[in-house]
Amino acid sequence: MEVSGRDRLTLLAVVMLPMLVWWAAFYPGTFTNDSLTVIDQIRNGTWSNAHTNAYVAFVWVTSFGGHQWGLVALAQIILLALGLASLGEVIIRAGIPRLLVMVAISVFALLPQVGAFAVTMWKDVPSTAGVVMLASALLSQRVSRSSRRSTLWLAAAGALLLGAFRWNGPIALVLLSVFVLFLERRSSLKFVAVLLGVAAMSVGTLLLPQRMNLASSIPWQAVDNRNMHDIAYVYHERPRSFNDDHTELMAKVMPLERWSEGGSTCETTDVLYFQNILQLVPDSLQKIDEHQNEFRTLWRHTLREEPLLVAWSRLCRAGGVWSPVFFGKQPTLGLVYLHSNDPELGRPGHFAGLERSLIRAVMVTSSSETSKTMTLNAMLWTLVALLLALVLRTRTFPRLFLQCLPVSVAVMFSIMLVTVAHDVRYVAGALLLAQFFVGVSVLDWIWTRFCSNIRRPGATEEKVATRT
Repeated sequence: MEVSGRDRLTLLAVVMLPMLVWWAAFYPGTFTNDSLTVIDQIRNGTWSNAHTNAYVAFVWVTSFGGHQWGLVALAQIILLALGLASLGEVIIRAGIPRLLVMVAISVFALLPQVGAFAVTMWKDVPSTAGVVMLASALLSQRVSRSSRRSTLWLAAAGALLLGAFRWNGPIALVLLSVFVLFLERRSSLKFVAVLLGVAAMSVGTLLLPQRMNLASSIPWQAVDNRNMHDIAYVYHERPRSFNDDHTELMAKVMPLERWSEGGSTCETTDVLYFQNILQLVPDSLQKIDEHQNEFRTLWRHTLREEPLLVAWSRLCRAGGVWSPVFFGKQPTLGLVYLHSNDPELGRPGHFAGLERSLIRAVMVTSSSETSKTMTLNAMLWTLVALLLALVLRTRTFPRLFLQCLPVSVAVMFSIMLVTVAHDVRYVAGALLLAQFFVGVSVLDWIWTRFCSNIRRPGATEEKVATRT
């Protein structure tokens, strides 16, 4: 089924309008500690690769040098809307009714995990848009059975957003290339070449600025935070694995009981938990930086002595990726909050009725453990989508999820390999793809069962043309 330019514009409009409601209500957007870090870097003129220079540059450009923060959220909405609209276009081309797709995609864009997420100043929003674009490009290639030029451009755009904006991005692109090459073989050579080319360019974007000293970097935050938490976790579980020299080095940073407390959990991503403990101790972060080589040596010792504990420490931190049920305290959509104490962010001191309603909608998906598991667990939704695809395998739409599944798997595996944390936003792309396909699969089944006799405009003409 062909999609006209008018259909493309309509798709983009029905996706953007619900998200613009969130943008208008939360203008200039919602912010986290990560957001404030990026804002401070732009204000101070000192950029760090901790949140990737590509995203800092994106914020700097879209905010006109740090003067219009609301435009950052608007730019993120446009990127995510383009990704979802391209996905809707491919689905229509595959034969799903236009009206069903447009209704489903507009309702989907109104959900907190889409709309509220899109207006938060996070590098994860553009990278999620990249994941959706990659899924759309892969589906487009399979629907058209060839690598059209527009498909390759879409794949390049998605790969750039994923690869340059997140540290796990290049790994995800390499994994996706392997999966696609294995499944498609020769028909996918151009597609794979685009992915690998952008992955190589993304690695250069992530690493080159640090080597040329064009941007500052904080070694403990950018490199060693996982290693430090591994040490703390192993020390809490098996303190006898450390000799006197090791404990003396650790005591230079903070008391040993603090190390044990910091390693008492891996229930969140958390180095965040561990970092907060460190920040309670004066000069602890600076001391780690001063002795970072010794701590790298200590981490290698810890890995040799207790490889299983280190592996579990990292696997536990990645629990939000591989486990269909959250265990322990889990992050939600992110600790998003509105700032009224900074006049430059443009926040009013009170909320209108619409804002209160939207905040309540966000909190519904952020409060109880049950709601978090039901709405924000990427692996759970991926398994549900996979089950539907297998049960309804004779239908067109569920099979489409199987065709773009390599994108979700590549993103999840890359997060497990680079486990700084297991916040749901890291795998938001996989979560949104799975939820969207589950929703539209159910709607498609209902449509076929109860609405198949509804006459579509032009249906008579199509039949006549077919007979002729």
